[in-house]
Amino acid sequence: MISVEQSTRLLFDSTPDSAHREQMSETVRYVDIHFETKKGTVKETLLGLIEVKQKDAASIVEVICNQLEKDNMPLKYCRSQCYDNAPVMAGHKSGVQQSIIEKNSKAVFVSCENHSLNLAGIQTASEELVTVTFFGTLDALYNFFSRSTMRWDKLRKAMPITLKSESETRWSAREEAVKPICHHFDDLVILLE
Repeated sequence: MISVEQSTRLLFDSTPDSAHREQMSETVRYVDIHFETKKGTVKETLLGLIEVKQKDAASIVEVICNQLEKDNMPLKYCRSQCYDNAPVMAGHKSGVQQSIIEKNSKAVFVSCENHSLNLAGIQTASEELVTVTFFGTLDALYNFFSRSTMRWDKLRKAMPITLKSESETRWSAREEAVKPICHHFDDLVILLE
């Protein structure tokens, strides 16, 4: 159980789910202090998913504040907030972070560097013709095998790991798409022949 007296960092991120509903994850990062040993441990806990109907800053702030109230976590104990760099979230005039700071000046905004790094990787990969062709070929291979249950079954028998779809939004998913090709290229060529 997270004590409301602990200072926390709010982390909210949203994405459409498989049913095409916008889902926002609610995560808190906090320091759990063991007073006898005088040691602290940084912990991060996913509290849940919240369906979001509107994606404007005011609506998102309302959802966040309502959820914190339901969780019995007063906003006054929040010491930082972390979002991606989308203007609706990070905007310094009308973004979610600015509205939260107006409610609690101690809730300092910290940009999510993972999102920034991910965007840099995706942008870089989309600029070079060789990279675009490479990932396009990976995606074509995935589509070729995944659109037929018989072909997919032959693929699974030929390789211990299966092909993955390229992701346009997650750089780490592109890495996962490369692994089967890298480790089992010869098996894949034999199968295609």
